[in-house]
Amino acid sequence: MTRQSFLRAMQWMPERSFRNRLRKELEMSAHEMVKSPAPAGFTAVTAYPVLPRGTAEAFLTFVEQAFGAENTMRVPRPDGSLMHAEIRMSGCVLECGESNEQFAPAPVCLHYYVPDVDAAYQAALKAGAESLYEPTSRPYGDREAGVRDVAGNSWFLATHQGEHYIMEPLRSLTPYIMANGAARLIEFLKEGLGAEAIYVGSSPEGRIPHAKIRIGDTVLEFSDASPQWPATPVGLHYYVEDADAACERAVAAGGELISPPRDQPYGERSGTVKDPSGNSWYIAQLLQPR
Repeated sequence: MTRQSFLRAMQWMPERSFRNRLRKELEMSAHEMVKSPAPAGFTAVTAYPVLPRGTAEAFLTFVEQAFGAENTMRVPRPDGSLMHAEIRMSGCVLECGESNEQFAPAPVCLHYYVPDVDAAYQAALKAGAESLYEPTSRPYGDREAGVRDVAGNSWFLATHQGEHYIMEPLRSLTPYIMANGAARLIEFLKEGLGAEAIYVGSSPEGRIPHAKIRIGDTVLEFSDASPQWPATPVGLHYYVEDADAACERAVAAGGELISPPRDQPYGERSGTVKDPSGNSWYIAQLLQPR
């Protein structure tokens, strides 16, 4: 079916909201069929919170009870702490591991769209989260609330008040980075990681209150840090076609090479680059499908 004939057929469907939902689902399905350097089910960029030692069990229980998440992979260290876990929730993946001598705790901020933010907020509190702010309707069309989980990660829970509960072009789960010098960080991402700026806001004080940046098939959100939301350097797993070339480009743009790319026993070639705002990018290339 051509695009023109598809659009003509949609004109006969009874409800505009149904047509828009169907179109969004079809577009997302077509997008997922495009070859991606990431493993099946992953997007190019995945948030990777480093949990404080001893909090992994409580965190995994929290996301299951509060949001219905499913822990699909769990790899312990010899001492019993959590080396790596993969969590699937609302069609997205979240990775995590516990801190050790090499990796200090690094909580993340996550923008999580749900069908009913009021219900999700109450479920999060019941599962042990701390309230940051109660559900509130915002002028940009979201009803949102904030909580902090048992491992120190902040969740901006939201329901978009339009025809779909997720605001385009976001997915259900989006990393949100608070940075000192967001403008500089965005330029680094454009030059060093091939990112595209979708939206960059401004304020009279010269701050960036909000920005959306696309990297591969993933949109990330940013803002300049503030007293209420201080800078919190995070970990991000970034899948590419060529890890060596991607690390070289990131370093040439001003990133700091923490570890050079090398083949890993779990089927990836990966290296780590720290960006000008202190965020760690785990740049990875799949060596074999998974």
